[in-house]
Amino acid sequence: MVYRGRGPDGMEVALKTLHDRCENPEEVTDELDREARIASRLDHPFIVRTFELFYINDRPWIVMEYFPGRNIKQLLMAKSPVIRERAKDIMTACADALGYLHSRGLIHLDMKPENVLVADSGETKLIDFALATDRIPLIQRIFPGLRKIAGTRGYIAPETILKKSIDPRTDIYSYGTTFYEMLCGRPVFPTDDQGKLLQMHLTMRPSSMRIYCKDLTEDIDKLILQMLEKDPARRPPDMASIIGRLERMEIFKKGT
Repeated sequence: MVYRGRGPDGMEVALKTLHDRCENPEEVTDELDREARIASRLDHPFIVRTFELFYINDRPWIVMEYFPGRNIKQLLMAKSPVIRERAKDIMTACADALGYLHSRGLIHLDMKPENVLVADSGETKLIDFALATDRIPLIQRIFPGLRKIAGTRGYIAPETILKKSIDPRTDIYSYGTTFYEMLCGRPVFPTDDQGKLLQMHLTMRPSSMRIYCKDLTEDIDKLILQMLEKDPARRPPDMASIIGRLERMEIFKKGT
């Protein structure tokens, strides 16, 4: 649960804690503790800042920057014009934030529409570092079957599902699924069958975005579909290359 509050100095903050109906409080407490430790080390204009972690009666509370925005999923449901008007800015901000993470040896592992906040002005912030990692424990590298599949199934990279090595290109896949959905208004693989969804990530070729949104340019369609390649080696190599390509292209056809 996330609350809006004020710090001792009167500054507005967001307070994140366990949900009252949390079924695995010990596990989620560990995740929140880990998220706070990782996020407190980050200082980037497109990442929500984390200030402090404290406990009240063994219940963790993370104190974060309050950012008055809605996530991409909420903006899509509300049919907000900011998505179309500021699409390139939103995509570039997220790529910059992820590039910063990668430069610090971190992989987000949960890039999805719900983890991107956008203000009415188009200002964008990346959130939620509960799954972010800078390494896979040695025991899980030796015995990959012990590793949990981390991430949200609609946005998860094939190598994560297969418990293979992960690197920044794992986030690039999830970034591609996120912005495929933002630009098309539908997920890459729209199904409620969770097992089938994982299989689709492994074997199914995504459809061109221009089937669903005819005024998208061929350039953005090619870029997003390249991010969604099953083989990480066929994806863009890093976020800097994605930003460079975004800067040189139009997202929507002119006059539409």
